[in-house]
Amino acid sequence: MTVGLVFGIMGFFEIGEYLSDVWVGTTNQGVYIKDFVSQLRLKQLTDPLTDTMRDLIFGLLGSLSYIGYKAMHVYLANRKKSSNSS
Repeated sequence: MTVGLVFGIMGFFEIGEYLSDVWVGTTNQGVYIKDFVSQLRLKQLTDPLTDTMRDLIFGLLGSLSYIGYKAMHVYLANRKKSSNSS
């Protein structure tokens, strides 16, 4: 459920980035750095597809680490509870 919720939210953000790039002409997708020599142009460091996939992978890793943390918390709480009742 956590992974689905995170992917749903991130999916909406990625769709929003795409639509703002297409409709408004922003540079939300991809990684850009300002070219300090010309001061007029942005230099693209990462293409939009790679940026989107990295965002989703980091979201997946974050949600999985949260699941691991909560599972360990529940496991330790149950272990403590069972050792106190013995």
